[in-house]
Amino acid sequence: MITFFACNLNTDTDNQTQSNNNYPTLKISSSYSGYIYRVGLAGYSFDDLRIENNESKSFELKNGIPGGNTNVNVNITFRPDAIHIDNRSPLSVKCDFQNGKTTTISIPSGTVSISN
Repeated sequence: MITFFACNLNTDTDNQTQSNNNYPTLKISSSYSGYIYRVGLAGYSFDDLRIENNESKSFELKNGIPGGNTNVNVNITFRPDAIHIDNRSPLSVKCDFQNGKTTTISIPSGTVSISN
């Protein structure tokens, strides 16, 4: 069973965790044994992905988020292999975003952790 803990905003001043732009960034970090196939949120759909175990991918949300940056529903679709979709898919997580910052959703085995 996949559960989630929290959704936090990364406030580090490290250049790798903070964007110099005026739009938010979403980072998906996976330790899932299969792969992440799709990530979707208001105004965005990132399809035909292959974020595998121990990989990360960042998405710059350059058009902003319709409806605002607070309590945004992010849907993540998993695949254990190329044929099947995980029965826990899609995972739905609520996150807060902030312009110029990176929100990270980490998907370790069996759980979801979110940091901003």
